[in-house]
Amino acid sequence: MSESQELFERVGNLVAMAAADGRVGKRELRLIQALCDQWGVPAGVLEELVEDARQGGARLTVPRELEERKLLLKGLIQVAAVDGVIDPGEQQMLEAFSDRVGLEREALEQMLRTTLRKRAAGLRQKKARQRAASERQRAASERLA
Repeated sequence: MSESQELFERVGNLVAMAAADGRVGKRELRLIQALCDQWGVPAGVLEELVEDARQGGARLTVPRELEERKLLLKGLIQVAAVDGVIDPGEQQMLEAFSDRVGLEREALEQMLRTTLRKRAAGLRQKKARQRAASERQRAASERLA
């Protein structure tokens, strides 16, 4: 399989995960687009795969290479957790993938818990930065008044 075919399949798998809950959300799209940019995926590929997913054509495929499987699992978990919730369809897809690659369910659950915990911590830090910026703006406005 060529490198471009592998990238197309990798992105297709992430889109399949994003569509597992019945829709492809904005956060999921932003994350997948960032990964596409990082991996050098040609423009238009993501849009094509999302359109295919919206028409019911998204499906998860398992890569042959172990390193590609690991990379895919990490991406699948990131996409599933990007909104802070693992929906039943996402959980089912992650379990099916882990079963197909021989990953124990407990290991998968630990990875999910860790990812969700990091996501929640990141959101708390973002909110704290926003509050601090808002406080600085308010204080600056009061000094000018």
